[in-house]
Amino acid sequence: MRLISFFYFVLAFGISINAQTTGSADKIFLTDEIDSVAVSPLGSHGLNRLIRYPPEARMKGIQGEVVVSFVVELNGEISDIRLVQKAHPLLDDETLRVVNLHPSGWTPAIKDGKPVRSLYSLPMKFFLR
Repeated sequence: MRLISFFYFVLAFGISINAQTTGSADKIFLTDEIDSVAVSPLGSHGLNRLIRYPPEARMKGIQGEVVVSFVVELNGEISDIRLVQKAHPLLDDETLRVVNLHPSGWTPAIKDGKPVRSLYSLPMKFFLR
């Protein structure tokens, strides 16, 4: 009986330590869970200003909206870049090029007065006039 009690104690202790070490530092917060969103050093529309409409896409009249998401880390770098909504390979590639130009320097999101990792989604619009 003592052996079983000891086993449960060790198991509970191990779970407690694991919960403390894998706390909010690893969690990725969504916009509705944070007090303030991450901010690009280029401003709210900074990445959109870096877009160059691909010449081939312009010639072919290709238009669309690409939505990219990434994680803004505690140190201001971005990681886990993903295309959430694709439009056309030429437009998708341009979106990735622009996001990869600007991988660091972000101000992280804030929750309860502390910086946290957060998911950031950004639409990139490609429309011809």
